[in-house]
Amino acid sequence: MSPFMYVALMDAQTLFLREVSRAFRPGPHQLIVFGLAVGVPLLLLIAYSAVRALRQRRIDRTESEARLERGITRMELPPHLQALMYRLAATVPDPRKRHHVIEYKSVFNRALAETRSLEPIPDETVSLLRLRLGFTTQGGAPLTSAGLPPGAEVLLVPTSNPHAVAAQVTTPDAGALRLRLHTDERDLRPATPLRVLYRTANGVFGFRTTILNREGKELAVAHSSRVQRSQRRHYFRKQARIPIQVGRRTHSAWRRTMTRDLGGGGLSFQNPFVSVEPGELLVVNLENLPGDNRPGLSPTALVVVLRISDNGTVLHAAFRRIDEALRDRIYQALFMGDSGQSTGAPHQATR
Repeated sequence: MSPFMYVALMDAQTLFLREVSRAFRPGPHQLIVFGLAVGVPLLLLIAYSAVRALRQRRIDRTESEARLERGITRMELPPHLQALMYRLAATVPDPRKRHHVIEYKSVFNRALAETRSLEPIPDETVSLLRLRLGFTTQGGAPLTSAGLPPGAEVLLVPTSNPHAVAAQVTTPDAGALRLRLHTDERDLRPATPLRVLYRTANGVFGFRTTILNREGKELAVAHSSRVQRSQRRHYFRKQARIPIQVGRRTHSAWRRTMTRDLGGGGLSFQNPFVSVEPGELLVVNLENLPGDNRPGLSPTALVVVLRISDNGTVLHAAFRRIDEALRDRIYQALFMGDSGQSTGAPHQATR
């Protein structure tokens, strides 16, 4: 092909493409039609999604209200407490999740704190709600006295008298904590303010309350939701007179003596030695502790003498080495009331 024919062909092709593009160039009306064809379905889809979301929110809100109503009905609460539960639920920001106040402990706790900032709510009421909802513990720690199980051992310490009295939880009751005294203590009368102490695997806890009623050895005390850790577990100590044996590490002979107080961190006892110095290591034998004696459990522990008091007649010692199972048995003995050996109020261990 000659160069002139090639150039003529290219010019013809360029002219053809220009005419084709001119013929398909959209005008204003065509752009409007195209925009409507694409935009209207998109807008309809967005509107449908929004309406569907609003409809689902209404469905979720209605379902949440129904679940909340069913849950409150199952709790069998009087009308004024039902109204309180609805006020608690109203503090949940999302209406679709207001039933969570009866299903999740954390939501209930937040709702309770917010409502209590606006209106007073008695401890007895809070304990009743926690008991009905099953929100009585958190992380193994008690949140209310209503969660104490039947058979649990407790210590009662009247405000006016440091003498601790042992008792046992009896029948569960949402209206009061019902206890049975191990001994007939005449000082525990209705309206007497006292402190209740009890132990769990997480430590020793207590709350302040008042005796509501008494019939013989049966007590009814007011529930409390203001439960606090009484002392760190290893430092809880109670006055107790329990026979023990003490020996020196270098001698095999045991000497019999009697404790003055005992706890998870140490003990005080009558000095059976002629000469002993602070800092000396001794071995104590606690096989006479009241309660169950597990087979294979070593009853001995190594203690260090911290100080000497009462003109050398009383030794105060801390455990240097003790089996945790033996420590648990010590707590079991401290909270037993039928042994007749634990006679005193809990106090802070001497360190």
